[in-house]
Amino acid sequence: MAAATTLILKMTTSMRYPELLAFLDRMCHLAVPPAVAPMAYDFVHMPWKKLVVVNFTSSEVLIRCIRFLHLVSEKDAGIKSLRLAQHQGLALNVGLCSLRTRHGAQEPIVFLGGQQVSLAVACNQLLPPSLINKLLQAVDVDSNSNDSNADSESNSCTVDSCPAPGTGNRIIFDL
Repeated sequence: MAAATTLILKMTTSMRYPELLAFLDRMCHLAVPPAVAPMAYDFVHMPWKKLVVVNFTSSEVLIRCIRFLHLVSEKDAGIKSLRLAQHQGLALNVGLCSLRTRHGAQEPIVFLGGQQVSLAVACNQLLPPSLINKLLQAVDVDSNSNDSNADSESNSCTVDSCPAPGTGNRIIFDL
């Protein structure tokens, strides 16, 4: 099982992509020195006004950012809660967004090799046929599951005690 790299953030206020990227850049720069990870995240998607999906470039970067957020007050961070995403990794999130993004909807921001690329370019470079089949199954499972009570059914945990993604445990980090 791959290590977790993708978080879902519930923000206290609505943000646009420029504001969100500036926030992530500040947070990641403080949590992860550029010598450790020049690029801390490679995928940012806002499916709703106060919901953000961020894929970090490694599980180490994700853990450093979570630890940093635990040190900052909720008001300063602007985050209501965060949890590990059900779907982990850059390729899987790019693929799922390509299947779910409606025409005219704002696409996620994707970085490959430190450069921002379109969703179509990311799909062409990241999605082998085997992953496309996995994506279609994941979308089918998501459409059949009722995730409306994810917060109330979730298990709280600390950064060091989080189970691996895919274990069936929903994880919420309340700040």
